[in-house]
Amino acid sequence: MTEKEINAFLSSPYGKEVPERVFWKTFANVIEDAAKSVEGIQLRIRSADKVVSALVLKENVRRLIDKCDFTIAVITGKNPNVFWEIGYTEAQKKPVVYLVDEEKEDLSSSPVLIIEALKCPYRSSDLVDIAQKKQVQEDIKMRLKSFLEQAVKAVKAAPQEPELNAFSSRKKCNLPDLIADAREKIYLITSNLIYFADFEDFTIKRDDEPRFAFDLPVERGVDIKILTMDPESPLVKYRAEQLTFEYDVGSYREELRESARALYQRYKENQNVSIRLYDDLPLQITLMVDNQVITSVMSRGSRSRENLHFLLDITLPGARNSFEKHFFEVSAGPCRHISTFKWAEQS
Repeated sequence: MTEKEINAFLSSPYGKEVPERVFWKTFANVIEDAAKSVEGIQLRIRSADKVVSALVLKENVRRLIDKCDFTIAVITGKNPNVFWEIGYTEAQKKPVVYLVDEEKEDLSSSPVLIIEALKCPYRSSDLVDIAQKKQVQEDIKMRLKSFLEQAVKAVKAAPQEPELNAFSSRKKCNLPDLIADAREKIYLITSNLIYFADFEDFTIKRDDEPRFAFDLPVERGVDIKILTMDPESPLVKYRAEQLTFEYDVGSYREELRESARALYQRYKENQNVSIRLYDDLPLQITLMVDNQVITSVMSRGSRSRENLHFLLDITLPGARNSFEKHFFEVSAGPCRHISTFKWAEQS
């Protein structure tokens, strides 16, 4: 979360029939409009149906709630999935705005622990009318805006605790979403770009279309600096020998070239993207996205992507100095821009 950006997770049932889908889509649009009207911040609404991930649904929802600052939950009908998401949000000590249909349920009949909570009433008939374009949505939008503003105040007043999470492999970290959401910077040190340069799989979903995750921050003008191993470095032979169960030295060098060349060719006209090749042993495989860091354990006999990964907030004591200092020292060492290599220009 930056000073002017707050994220809210939208927890609601998902209708299977066409009328239900239209209803919930209308409701989501109203909530989006209400969020845009909150002054002084950029309030972004996140929901599980807009995210593509290799993670199972439960883990995907868990990660979204972790990334968001509060939850907006539709408790009409007492959907069990919604109440699980409320419970997980409460466990993270984050605010919840509850939405309940006053035409269908008595507002005082909510579960006892949320009777006095931020509970915003709405009328389903109003939403049906909006879907059918029979009336404007200002009344419900302004009512919801008031509750969102209260949640935002609670978020700002709460002490911000640095995050530290561990994952058993790189795929568990949900890196495509992390990169796609970047607003300021992406700094990456890796020996091999093949994981990140997979245009088919390293994707997220936007407007029902798959997008390569790096494309969004590139278009947004995010500062992107990538450091990867020089395929001709003597260190490549050493690393390839550590991975003899899968690669010979020649094919490993070519893999490094192909992945680096693919990203360079895609973004070489974008001034905000820099790809440099180091001839050094970086010791640390690290990705910094805005105020978050992902670092992975390097080991003999297996790729770093298969090892333990840690996600932490840069505000953890010593984190900024450790990771930013490391990145810029590697960058200042034996390092050349990819455009100086002839193979990078080959199609």
